[in-house]
Amino acid sequence: YVGSDIRPFDVLLALDGIQSWEAIQKKMTSKLPDKMYLTFKRPRKIQIVVEKTGDMGMTLAYTDKSVGVVVKELKRSGLMAKWNTQRSVHSDTLEVLDRIIEFEGKAYCGTELATLLEERHIWCLTVLKYPQGEMPLLEGLCRRSF
Repeated sequence: YVGSDIRPFDVLLALDGIQSWEAIQKKMTSKLPDKMYLTFKRPRKIQIVVEKTGDMGMTLAYTDKSVGVVVKELKRSGLMAKWNTQRSVHSDTLEVLDRIIEFEGKAYCGTELATLLEERHIWCLTVLKYPQGEMPLLEGLCRRSF
C-alpha cells in the first residue's frame, strides 16, 4: 500500500493471513507468489534512565551480533522491578521480551551492550517494546544476569 513501509525492528506477525511462525517459515522457503500480504507490528520506543546501585534483577539474552539485548527475565526483588513500580504509566515499564537497543543514544551489539550494562552505574537506555505473544526472539541467544 502507498505509504506503507517496513522499518528496522518491525516484527512480521502474519503472511497472507498465516500467523503461525512455523507456517510462515515454511511458506517463505517455498516458491513465493508474485504478491503477498504482510502484517507487521512496529515496536514502541521508550527511554529509560536508571542508576545501578545493586542487583538489577534481570536476565538478558543476546549474541555477539544480535541487535542489542532482549530482556529474558525480571525478578521481583531487583532494582528494575522497583524502578517499574515507580512509573505512573505501566506502558513505560521494562518487561520481558523488550529489546534494549541503545546505551546513551548509541547502538551496540549484544555482547558489547551487556558488557556496558555490567560496567556502568548510570543507564540511559533506548528500549523497544514489542507486542506480547509467540515470537521466537530468544532462540539461540546466550544469557547473562545483572
